[in-house]
Amino acid sequence: IGFCLNRYFEMEKVIVGFSTCVILCCLVGMVFLRSRYQLDSEVPLIYVDLDGGFDDWIALSVLLSSHNYKQIEIIGISVTGGNCHVEDALPLLQQLLLLTDNQDIPIAIAPPEEQGIHPFPDRWRNGARHYQVLPGLLQTEHFSIDKDGNAELKNNSFTVAYNAVKFMRSTITKQTRPVTVVNLGPPMHLVQALGDNNELVPFIKEVVLMGGAFYTTYKTANESGNIAEWNFWWNPPDVAALWDTSLTLKVFSLDSTNSLKISREGMLQLSKRWQHPLTSFVIGVMSDTGLGVPLWDVGAAVWVVNPGVFGEKTFSVVNTSASGEFGNVWEDAEKGRVTHIAPEPDSDAFWNVLATL
Repeated sequence: IGFCLNRYFEMEKVIVGFSTCVILCCLVGMVFLRSRYQLDSEVPLIYVDLDGGFDDWIALSVLLSSHNYKQIEIIGISVTGGNCHVEDALPLLQQLLLLTDNQDIPIAIAPPEEQGIHPFPDRWRNGARHYQVLPGLLQTEHFSIDKDGNAELKNNSFTVAYNAVKFMRSTITKQTRPVTVVNLGPPMHLVQALGDNNELVPFIKEVVLMGGAFYTTYKTANESGNIAEWNFWWNPPDVAALWDTSLTLKVFSLDSTNSLKISREGMLQLSKRWQHPLTSFVIGVMSDTGLGVPLWDVGAAVWVVNPGVFGEKTFSVVNTSASGEFGNVWEDAEKGRVTHIAPEPDSDAFWNVLATL
């Protein structure tokens, strides 16, 4: 009897110890899953507006990957013709959505004639057409190439809206929670969607903007004076209108991208996953663009999905669009409006995020 009792108590200790280990493992697993995937009720709702430059497509790849990991939920994507031709951007957008199995995300494009006061040089706007035939992206089961070298969708199951402003407004207002607007190009669509009385503002949690230059001296190709970064310069009155709203603005400026440039070391890190179609596409875009070019919009996208890589500072910021043509921004404690800014990041941490697409 004594022997049996001893064995019983020993087994009880083993069971208790085993149960404790299981509970601890479950708790650790829940913490990991919570940080990696987040709970559905906490996943930020994201609306993306981009203008189709090389960095927009890499940034969208980052956001789509995070959408698939359930870190964010993309509720809509629209394209303006700022740094692309929208007729080229549409098939490329569809290809990326098919590649990532996200063809259910609603999309819209601007009319081809939409332009700002200071359009991007036309030679900059041809990238979207080139990227359509990058390795890993041209899926023969979905696309064919016509005699002019354009990608054509074989079975078009996409519903495309051709009024990006109405699309943005309707997509955001139908949500049950406030939406984060990620504006990777000029903010024309957002400003127009807000309405004359800013009636869209209550539906927006915050706006993440790639644009502006606070400390970096920046000049465009044909100007001798210091002017704003291109997204703000494209149509400065839109920037002024945005600054006059009560929206929470988070600005990823040129100053934050000084250390985020296409590099051999960064591409070598990505090449370890070159078999992954999305990573292969990103490597292809970077190779086509060239070494040393800043990854402007990509930094903004990483800031959205992994804010810890950059951190955040709060300043009172003024922009000059209301009184001039340049849309410059600078810190002014007395006259500025509260604006959240990303400091210069840890470039190694930035590339580590890209390496997990």
